[in-house]
Amino acid sequence: MSKGNWFGGRAVVAVIIAAGLGGAISARAQDITGFRNGYITFTNENPALYYRIEFKPNLIGSEEWDGTFRGLRNIQSSQPEITVPVGVFYRVVGRAAPWVAGTALATDILTGKTAYVNDEEVTGTMPNQADRGFMPGTAHVPILAGYYDGSGVVTGDAALVTGNIRSGVTLFGVDGTVLQASGDAAAADVLTGRSFSRVDAVDLEGTMPNVGQANMTPGTAAQAIPQGYHDGTGSVAGDTDLVAENIKVGATIFGVEGT
Repeated sequence: MSKGNWFGGRAVVAVIIAAGLGGAISARAQDITGFRNGYITFTNENPALYYRIEFKPNLIGSEEWDGTFRGLRNIQSSQPEITVPVGVFYRVVGRAAPWVAGTALATDILTGKTAYVNDEEVTGTMPNQADRGFMPGTAHVPILAGYYDGSGVVTGDAALVTGNIRSGVTLFGVDGTVLQASGDAAAADVLTGRSFSRVDAVDLEGTMPNVGQANMTPGTAAQAIPQGYHDGTGSVAGDTDLVAENIKVGATIFGVEGT
């Protein structure tokens, strides 16, 4: 394979084969007819061709090609000669298909797929996570790098409502309203007709009797105080005659000594 350069006022035409989209694409180096004041002029062999200016870093005094052709690609014209501004150049090549450029790296392309970047085939290495899903938990779950096809989900739970979460706790943004049961009361410690909960059980029914108002009158024998809840309105009867002068000497009634 030979090449066409412009050095010392001499133009050389060469034919090359360039690998491109769809396989090998024939490309022909064009006759460079002039290079003055930073402008290159070359023959337009076929107005249907797409031209690009190529740079080669190992030529003395040439610039290093930055991989983007510096915008000098896909040049087309109906004129017999084309003049474009360049710096130091290597050659001009035309072909029937547009030149392909780009900035993608292998990591930007899905694994198993290929793409062309600056007329070179690049095989992708981007991981394919496909429909990967996530289940929330107590620790963060990493979202791995790669491509997701849009069908994956972060699992939801219909039970994530305020009535299922303890008061004072916020779970995934939901504030709880459930009071924490505590205590050690038994049914007998709670008034009948009332319910209660404790840490090991809920909706327990009290069995403590409701005595209400209990009135009692003292007598010669002790009287049992009924078991249960007294509402505070009952009383043990008193008697204004319970004084010392009404009690015989030597006798004591309800703590009062007779005189």
